[in-house]
Amino acid sequence: MDTCTWLIHGTPRWVEEAYAEIEDFEWYPDSPSDLISECGAPVTRTSEGWECEAGHSHFHGAEYFDDEEIAGMAQRGLTLPANARRMDGASI
Repeated sequence: MDTCTWLIHGTPRWVEEAYAEIEDFEWYPDSPSDLISECGAPVTRTSEGWECEAGHSHFHGAEYFDDEEIAGMAQRGLTLPANARRMDGASI
């Protein structure tokens, strides 16, 4: 089964597991990539792309916009393309 490769921000799973087992090691985030890990939830393929059990999705041929871009385009009176999606894959 495929798993979600959506990148999420947070403490990597191996660090959480080590803390849970009270392993003695020194770790601290020394770069932004240290706080990014893959979602890992099971993925369901669809005719438009894929969706995972955690709510992430990807649609083939979609154009993705973050909230700031959406607000900026609305403020300038610009319309979004018909295939526009939010960064998490949700419809706009």
